Amino acid sequence: MYIAAFQGHVEVLRTLLEIESNPERLSWLHEECVSFAREGNQEGPLDVCLQSTCYEKYPIGVVSSLAEATSIPIFDRIYRLCKDCISVDPQQDTAQAQTEFLTATFRRAAAAGNLVMMKHLVRLGASPTHVDQRGDGNVKYQALISGVAAKGHADVLAYLLENGAEITSRALEAACQHGNPDTVRVLLVHGARDTWMPGNALLEAVKGENETALRLLLGAGTIVYEDQRRRALDAAQQLGLSSMAKILEEYGQRARISPIPRTTGTSSPPIRAPSATRDTSSDARCALIPPARSAVTSSRRTLSAPPA
Repeated sequence: MYIAAFQGHVEVLRTLLEIESNPERLSWLHEECVSFAREGNQEGPLDVCLQSTCYEKYPIGVVSSLAEATSIPIFDRIYRLCKDCISVDPQQDTAQAQTEFLTATFRRAAAAGNLVMMKHLVRLGASPTHVDQRGDGNVKYQALISGVAAKGHADVLAYLLENGAEITSRALEAACQHGNPDTVRVLLVHGARDTWMPGNALLEAVKGENETALRLLLGAGTIVYEDQRRRALDAAQQLGLSSMAKILEEYGQRARISPIPRTTGTSSPPIRAPSATRDTSSDARCALIPPARSAVTSSRRTLSAPPA
């Protein structure tokens, strides 16, 4: 029965359901088959399981399937059926329960990189403005923005930021760890800084041998102290990543490192590029590699490297 639902064998599924005579077990089987039909994105079996069903109380199995739907037609079919009993609490206002459910599903779609579903959920009533209730932790990225960055979903990241989401402290580090330059670019365009443990984003770009991300970080006006550059350079040399080491060495020789006042005595003094002569070569300017055609185009601002 479950295989029939998952693979789309409508007549087989209908026959197997008609054999069951116990009403309680039949109701349970319908909910289970809804889950398998949803997982297989099979509209026919889903209709078989839903057409004769009417829910007057919270159907936990069906709601769970609804929350995990990735197909808009599948989501809409299930949502129409159970939207009026979407809350565990029967006393909760129906409209409020629907908004909360749609918004929670919006967050799951964002984490999965499903921008099409996110926009559909907003049309149904979900709030596009995400506010994290907790920040990132030491072990993993807990905030949605950091989680999306860690998966490289540049289009989703741009949509969230353009709708009021706040950049979290580890988002830039997470984006560099994944390695998608478009994700790094989107964050920098929206003012992201490497604030969790300054220098970690540089390290992640170096360890991933991501030249584009490294150039973006060094050319975006971010605060880079000499000790952070040295740490990244040491990592590049230890890993035998000569191309990364070359970029960092050139930056130390020519680029201007922002002299922000330090609160401790542990940071090395910032390096200033020589002012007597100006090297106008492309290497000296740490030119950015242009984004690919598939890059995110939702933001009109672009990044450029600082003058040498």
